[in-house]
Parts: sequence; structure tokens; C-alpha cells
Amino acid sequence: MRSLKASAEGLKKIKQARETSDKYAIDNPEWLEKASYMLEPDIKWGNGVVAVSIGTWKRFLRGTPVETRNFKAFCQVLKLDWEEVVDTQHQDKPSSIKPDWDAAPDVSIFYDRSIELSKLKQWLLNDKCRLVTILAMGGVGKTALAVKLAQEVNGEFDYIIWRSLREAPTVEKIIADVVKFLSQEQEIDLPESLGDKITQLLGYLRASRCLLIFDNGESILQSGSSTGNYREGYSGYGELFRRVGDSQHQSCLILTSREQFKEVRRLAGESLPVRVWELAGLSVEASEILTVRGLKGSDSEIEQLINHYHGNALALQIVPETIKKLFNGNIAAFLNSGTTIFDDIHDLLTQQFERLSESEKYLMYWLVINREPVSEIQLTENILHLSQRQIRESLDSLLGRCLIQSTNEGLTLQNVVMEYVSDRFAAKLRKLNIDPDNI
Repeated sequence: MRSLKASAEGLKKIKQARETSDKYAIDNPEWLEKASYMLEPDIKWGNGVVAVSIGTWKRFLRGTPVETRNFKAFCQVLKLDWEEVVDTQHQDKPSSIKPDWDAAPDVSIFYDRSIELSKLKQWLLNDKCRLVTILAMGGVGKTALAVKLAQEVNGEFDYIIWRSLREAPTVEKIIADVVKFLSQEQEIDLPESLGDKITQLLGYLRASRCLLIFDNGESILQSGSSTGNYREGYSGYGELFRRVGDSQHQSCLILTSREQFKEVRRLAGESLPVRVWELAGLSVEASEILTVRGLKGSDSEIEQLINHYHGNALALQIVPETIKKLFNGNIAAFLNSGTTIFDDIHDLLTQQFERLSESEKYLMYWLVINREPVSEIQLTENILHLSQRQIRESLDSLLGRCLIQSTNEGLTLQNVVMEYVSDRFAAKLRKLNIDPDNI
């Protein structure tokens, strides 16, 4: 990205213009507000909301290179002809910045997601979406899809930045890391308030075409309550997501998560700049996962196995070895064994189930008892100790976690979720000396 800086003679003109204006000290926000209007006249700037940072303004004043558009805007504010200020001897070196996504996982083995990639690329490149969530239960392939998407749109963005939220970094740390990278280590001292930090970040998202990817979004959400509630000390992420989705800029933030964010849900729509892609499991292409692991069977057996796990890539990577060793490769015998949830598949479902509120767990148990798809009305009629509001909120929350399915027949559970919750419920009954077979 091309940059300009003032010549020695230009710096004298800048100093003179600023001093003779007799209006603003260097730190007066009106300099930044006026420059913001020069850059983007259609936005209402002020009250701390500006398109350029104080650090950029100070670099301009001391003759350090700044982006071309900012250089010209500052000259306009000072009523100077930028061509009379610029250092014509300054050789702007081509940007050598590479995407900052070393922490992203390897996806050299990637199973066909051509439909999803095509749609997501349309959202990013044609529709200019500002905030996109890729939502699915664990193991479906959200992270792999996000990495592949970033690789395929690499040439369309000035910067691509990958950050994992798995260890729950604070929003202040995430913003500082991103701003530091986008400013090429120039912006180190950020404003005090979170709002001002977000404003500074948005300035960079307007100035450059950036793709930010935050993986494992569920890590900053509260366990044991309805989905979308933040852990203590992490509600600032909500403000960040809201402003990224609400504000005008030319960048995009992608979130991958097992659980929906309230801010995204409120802002999202099919023709709006904030959207949600609910990622389904793999279909016939999942047979490749089984084939490369040496599992063979008839087309119908392979299809039955894929459907049983709803195309969950993680589950389909785990089961072939067990089927080969314990069932001599007999897929039908494995499926008829009654135990298809084990090892990492069991651990993954446990992680998600333990995050549920008590009312959500109760609804899951009730769906297991009923087995057949049910409507919200049926649930309200049969579950007397939960109010209609509690039932609706819990169902919304479970849908936001991708743990229940809404079909034409009603609400139900996926096969593997049904088996897992059934086992938990049976264990719960046995502790109470109740025979599960009598329920």
C-alpha cells in the first residue's frame, strides 16, 4: 500500500499552517474529525469516533510516512497543496507484509465444500459483508472451512489475520495485537477506553481491506447459561462485534463458533452486511474420509454410516479404526452394536452438554424420552414446571448451539446426540435406583 511523507520544506509549511491556524493544539480531536470528513464525508464523525488515529496524525507531523489517503486528507485540513508538501524523493517500498495466520491449522487435506466456499466468497467479495459467523457443533469442520476460505480470497485483501480465542484472550489484547500488526508496529500505545480502542481498530478496517478470522468463538461465552452470554470480563467482545457489524468499513470479521452470539443474531439477515452460515455435515464426499482409512463397505453401508454421524468429519475420522479392529470391518455390525459414541466423540459431546443451562438439559432429556419430533406447543403442554417463555428461550438457545434440529415434523436430536443424551439420562436414573427400561 503506497505511503507518502513530508519533505523538510514541507514540514516547515505544515508547522506554519498549524501554528497560524491558531485553533487547535496537536492533540485536539478536531484535527482528526476534520480529516475524517475529508476521507469519508458521508459519516457523522465526532465524539471520539474518527477514521484516523492520533498516532497517524503525529507521524504525519514529524515527517514519517503515512498512507496516501491520510496524507492528502491532513494537507486538506491544513489548507495545503499536498504536492507542495510531499517528499518526492521518498521511495515507497512495496509492501512485504504477509498474512498473519501462522497459528491457523493445516488444511492440506480438505474435503469438498465447494458450495459453502462459493457462497461465502460471494458474501465477502460481492456483498461486502462486514461480519460473518460460521456456526456448527464441534467436529463438523468450521475451522478448516475458514482456513480454506482465507486461502482462496487471499489476493482480494490487503491483510489477513488469524486469531484463536481458544485460550480466551481479552478483547483488549486481541485489539492491541491486530492494531499493532496493521500499523506495522507503529501503534503501540492504545487509548484507555475500550470504545476508543475499537474506534482506532475501525480506522484501520476502513483504511485497508482486512480479513480478520477469530476461531473458537464459544470460548469467550459463559457455560451453564443460555447461549450468547459472555464470561465475566468478556462482554467487551459484544461491543466489538456490534460495532464491526454496524459501522461502515471495507473489511470483514469471520467468527467460527459452536454457539451463536446475541449481537450477530440481532444484526444478521439474508441481505444485510452481517450474516450467519450454519454449516451442515459432509454428505457423499465424506466417503473419502473412510476410504483413506482403509474402511470398505457397500455404497449403502457407507451412506448409512455417514448419515448416522450426520457427516461429522471428526467422528468419521475416529470410527474406521474401531470398526476394523473390533468388528472386522463390518459396518452394519458396528451400527447395530448400540454404542457408536466413544473416545473423542464422547468427549466433544460432553464438552457441549456441560455448557447447557439446567432448563436446556431438561429439554434434551425430554426429547430423548419422546424420541419422535415434537412441536413447541407439545413441549409446553407436557412440561409443566417450565413456563412457555422458559421453554422458548431454551429451545432458541439449543438451536443456537446446533444441538437440536428443526424439521418439518418438529424438533428433534441428531442420532449421535440422541445416543449420548440417552446414555446420560440412563446413568442419571440408575443413580436413583430406577430402571431406564421402565421409562
